Amino acid sequence: MAAAILAVFGWLAGVVRNLVTGALQSTMPNANTIGVLAYAATFGFGLIAAATQIGVATALIDILFAGVVAGLALAFGLAFGLGGRDEAAQVWHQLRGSARPHDVGEPEMRHGNGRPRVESEPEPILRRT
Repeated sequence: MAAAILAVFGWLAGVVRNLVTGALQSTMPNANTIGVLAYAATFGFGLIAAATQIGVATALIDILFAGVVAGLALAFGLAFGLGGRDEAAQVWHQLRGSARPHDVGEPEMRHGNGRPRVESEPEPILRRT
């Protein structure tokens, strides 16, 4: 069964590589590299599935797989966070610029205590002594 899993994933990895390379070739100069990475990732899943089917150190493979996935997630998160910092600042600036500022001069908020002014209340008189 493990050999069948490897054969199917080998074929599927080739199909994924061709699809990724063909889809990105017209827009990206490094489409072949991304295709090879897609091939390696797909075939890697097949290797893990085949090794699990055989029963080779299943706990160790599970821990290794979780570590690789966590490492990739951390790497992509840091790359986006550090590389996209300026872009995120521009988006934030545009959002703040497009928001309507609060008009402090609205009649119901002139007192500044957050409560609307009731017209029947007299104005407080402050005297200096």
